[in-house]
Amino acid sequence: MVKGGDVLVIARTGLPPVAGTPRLSLRVTHPGTAALLAQPTVDIPLTGPELAHAFAPVPQTVTVVLTDGTGAPRTGRDVEAVPPAGAAVPLPELGGTPGTYRSAALTWTAATSPFDLTVDGVPQRRLGLDPTRIDTRVHVVSTT
Repeated sequence: MVKGGDVLVIARTGLPPVAGTPRLSLRVTHPGTAALLAQPTVDIPLTGPELAHAFAPVPQTVTVVLTDGTGAPRTGRDVEAVPPAGAAVPLPELGGTPGTYRSAALTWTAATSPFDLTVDGVPQRRLGLDPTRIDTRVHVVSTT
């Protein structure tokens, strides 16, 4: 039985024990949500009275299209996502796409998002990941 975010498994008492370890299969069926999970289907052995499982997200990227006030690309900049805790995440400029910067694919956590977007060390704005996309893409007009 599913109740909120919990799955309840109920067994009757007084019956002979089941041979082997009972297992519970969980599957995220929504295609958009399943695409954002590293493993949308799991098989969990029921080995205790209370178990917890967290579905791990797929690695995500952040893409920033950086322009000046006229819409011209801002190239050759040092762009970083600076989380409140932990190391800054560099967004190198993409070759062949002037003014477009992208992070490596990472598993972002509550400790790394939201983050401050900096250009040449100057904070531009606070951003967070779009949880419905593998690549969060933003357009930033920078005067620095």
